[in-house]
Amino acid sequence: MIAKNLPILPGTIVQHDEGLLYKVEDIRKSTVDYEKDHKLNGLVVNYTQLEQGSFPAGTKWSKDEDGFRKYFTVVEKKISK
Repeated sequence: MIAKNLPILPGTIVQHDEGLLYKVEDIRKSTVDYEKDHKLNGLVVNYTQLEQGSFPAGTKWSKDEDGFRKYFTVVEKKISK
């Protein structure tokens, strides 16, 4: 789990609780759908799956910041392209 006091930065490699690696693409304020209607304006993390799993490598995902922090940890492992 990524602690609240640690920043999530674009380019960071993270690992999901189930083991797959992902790369953070960007972080943005949420101003769409439910959050726009309720003026919550939280943060959304956009990230890309780096490894084959249930979905192919390269699949793009988005998750609210709290959910992202709950299921991912930052890893030191470097990914070669």
